[in-house]
Amino acid sequence: MPPAGSDPFTPDVPSPKLRYTLVILSKAGNLLDMQTIFAESDEEAIIMSKMIAGGKAFELWLDYRRITYFTGTTH
Repeated sequence: MPPAGSDPFTPDVPSPKLRYTLVILSKAGNLLDMQTIFAESDEEAIIMSKMIAGGKAFELWLDYRRITYFTGTTH
């Protein structure tokens, strides 16, 4: 047990990453590319997806659940 008043022990073990599927789409909605992304959270996976897609439309999936979709860069 940790001494009274100290933080509990947390091992230096990295948290498991979740496996996401990134589906990059054309303007017409056709499949351009599919990639696997490993991230610790939905937010991290969304940020990575936007960087990888480079302004193209995409869908991000975790198992059979769609996390988000992006329709592409609008100006």
